[in-house]
Amino acid sequence: MDFEAKAYTRKPFEFTGKASEYFGIWIVNIILTILTLGIYSAWAKVRTNQYFYGNTQLDGSAFQYLATPMQILRSRAIAALLFAFYYSISNIYPLAGGGLLAIILLLVPVVVVLSMSFRMRNTAYRNVTFGFKRNFKRAYLIFAGPVVASIIILAFAVFTEIPDPELVEDGQESSTPFVILGAVFLIFFAFPFWEFLQTQFVVDNAKYGTSAFKFEAGASKFYKLYLMAFVIVIMIVALFGFIIGFFSSFDFSQDMSESAMMFPVMIGASIFPLYLWMFTYIQTKKANLIYNHLLLAPTSSDHTLSSNALSNYAFESRLTVTYMFYLYVTNTLAITVSLGLLIPWTMVRMARYRAQTMTFLAQTDLDSFVADQKEQVSALGEEFGEMFDIEVGI
Repeated sequence: MDFEAKAYTRKPFEFTGKASEYFGIWIVNIILTILTLGIYSAWAKVRTNQYFYGNTQLDGSAFQYLATPMQILRSRAIAALLFAFYYSISNIYPLAGGGLLAIILLLVPVVVVLSMSFRMRNTAYRNVTFGFKRNFKRAYLIFAGPVVASIIILAFAVFTEIPDPELVEDGQESSTPFVILGAVFLIFFAFPFWEFLQTQFVVDNAKYGTSAFKFEAGASKFYKLYLMAFVIVIMIVALFGFIIGFFSSFDFSQDMSESAMMFPVMIGASIFPLYLWMFTYIQTKKANLIYNHLLLAPTSSDHTLSSNALSNYAFESRLTVTYMFYLYVTNTLAITVSLGLLIPWTMVRMARYRAQTMTFLAQTDLDSFVADQKEQVSALGEEFGEMFDIEVGI
């Protein structure tokens, strides 16, 4: 978005938490979770979310996490019982276990929608809750449709290109590997578009009060991101090819020398930071792409989008790949050296940086907007309790 072209009031996010404060919460959570054989993990999750939400502020007000430990414990108990049932059936009747697994996979879009609904409904800002539309039909089209299509494409490629025994005897090679490779390439080529559809689905079904979020970027943005990532992969492969070629020029045919023993170690040591940098690049660029094209569309009194809805509120993310890579590397080293005791410190510094690089852009007064949301939500009489909730980390 062209933020400079509009008269936005910039309202930066802020994270006020401290590592020393969160360490006390974290260590108690760990100890009690172990002593209660995992039961306290529901309370630990709520305490952790309440701390991070409560220390994330916008325009002087903090976010709120509203879920209760019993809601989470109930969902986890149901999930644990279902898993135990599936595990038992799979060991006794493998064929029936396969059928249960298929049913579970078919329920993934439902779980995604219910999870987002639970998470959004239990997040609030200035006593106005977020929400998520339960669009199950579109969820199946987006989350299950491509998976089923990929399976069909691969199955078709395999079973329609089974080599003819007579051709094999004549010395003619089968084209099966090339067909399968083409099918895999087609699937990977469609992946950025699939990710665009998922992002659009999540954003466009979310709301704050009665105001809807809108994702304005097109699929081409995702293709550009992954094209650059692909170029990086090619450069990494070329670099490793050069390194391998260089070391291959040495004669290691005799006794295993010290240099030869160091060769796989050097390759392994090089792969991890390069992979981490590529992972950081994709995640950072994707986060900026999503937030910089995320709009909040306020509604009029009759709950329809106002005429200038798509220009009133927006977001700006300024994450940098270099600093995110620095955080990932130093956080990993800190956790390793401290045997996990510095996990709270790494979580707090990551949350602080993400908040520092995020800005909310408004053309109208935020206080009046929030007040209007409170009035409209109250008028709608929106339900906060549901008979069946599922809380799953997606």
